[in-house]
Amino acid sequence: MQGDIDKLSETTPLALELERLLGKLDPDGSKRAANPGSLVLQRAWENCAGKQIADITRNLTLRKTELIVSVSTPIWAQELSLLSEDYRAKLNSALAETLPAIGKTPIQTLTFRVRNQ
Repeated sequence: MQGDIDKLSETTPLALELERLLGKLDPDGSKRAANPGSLVLQRAWENCAGKQIADITRNLTLRKTELIVSVSTPIWAQELSLLSEDYRAKLNSALAETLPAIGKTPIQTLTFRVRNQ
């Protein structure tokens, strides 16, 4: 598997690399969720943000290089937005360690949005 990772360019999109890795781990797809990459992102988010923050956030959505995180209130969206660069740097570091082929900054933008109740 390391040989495959070495062949990828530094700019391999995060979603593509997650799908490739999961395809190797579960070739027939029998153990995968509907969106397997979201599990990897969710775990990275929980590790970077901490349990308390992870518990109030939901529905991590990756759109190209933007990670959108849903929160319950406008106050949380504002507070977390003020810390978005710190969280983004931690996430990129954690993801780069887990999946080196995606490069050093797969997440360019971290956005917090209020979810519909």
